[in-house]
Amino acid sequence: MGNESLIIKGVGMVSSLGVTALQTLSSMDSGISRKSLMPGLYYTLPEDPRFDERFELIAAPLGFLESRRDDFPEPSRWLSFVGEKAFADLIENSGMDDEQDQKTGLFVSLPAMLTKETANEKDAFINHFHNLIEKDIFPVEDYCFEGHTGVFTLMGKARDALYKGEISRAIVGGVQSCLFTDWLVKLDKDYQLKSRRAMDGYIPGEVAAFLWLEKAGKTDKKEGASFTIDAIRLSQNSIKNQAPASAMTHVVSGCLSHAATPPVIFGDLNGQSKRMDEWGFTLARMGERLGNPPVLRHPADSLGDMGAASGAVLITIAIHELQKKYKNHDNALIFTASDHDERAAVLIGRQKLLTRKL
Repeated sequence: MGNESLIIKGVGMVSSLGVTALQTLSSMDSGISRKSLMPGLYYTLPEDPRFDERFELIAAPLGFLESRRDDFPEPSRWLSFVGEKAFADLIENSGMDDEQDQKTGLFVSLPAMLTKETANEKDAFINHFHNLIEKDIFPVEDYCFEGHTGVFTLMGKARDALYKGEISRAIVGGVQSCLFTDWLVKLDKDYQLKSRRAMDGYIPGEVAAFLWLEKAGKTDKKEGASFTIDAIRLSQNSIKNQAPASAMTHVVSGCLSHAATPPVIFGDLNGQSKRMDEWGFTLARMGERLGNPPVLRHPADSLGDMGAASGAVLITIAIHELQKKYKNHDNALIFTASDHDERAAVLIGRQKLLTRKL
């Protein structure tokens, strides 16, 4: 399985810029950014280890939920609480009916660190999340802990389940937050957090997003669907002695083969030089196939690093910007890279009446 297109029927999102997808996207259009100092949560390690001077953490938190943070101290509880907000936005704004719940699959990407300490955190998240959304176990459920590429990995699994007839619709998304003291200590020691000590680090964001996906069909246009997922490409970057960025080039090239014209490009670049270097190698190899010049968007400058939610967030933004800013473009290419071996890309396009093969 795995060669059929998908319809994007609805989106839901919560971020530092808004309590809904609409508010987030409107804030981004206005150039708003809500990065904050968080001295009450964490101070980064000193620039010089001989001294004790520390500096306030810089992050893009869910400020409007800050008063609730103490009510959900465990990562599994907080992530489920944040995820429910995006899930509720999807349900409320997409017109999704409850009658089809028994035919709905649920696929959720979560931070890799959630299961580093104990596998019980996964089960805890599932229990909390189901309680908050007030829905029973779905007939097909899957959870991924590979970071930035997680949503696209699950999207491939959702596509297979849809075309096998196991489900009639899929809810696919991700939840990201690393704003827990124990997690921040580890990230800081690994030079991941942006600070005077680690200028090549990133600013962590808090965000969640979900997509409602269905099989493409001849009647989709009448149902009001406007965008399709026309290609999903996944790859590993673990082959020894391969050329730099080979895996990223592979997934990007695989998606571009289904685009008649250069797409608008959305990526999970977060300020780390290793990510920009990989993208630079990919751009050099692909040349004018990516556009001359390429149109590149990297929303982490507004939302912070989007981690496990990257794929769903980027697709939501891409749909919005294809409608508002890039009306002359037919496609958007979205690429993501995990902190380990996984690389993934997706091509979305404006709705066509006939089903297209990936």
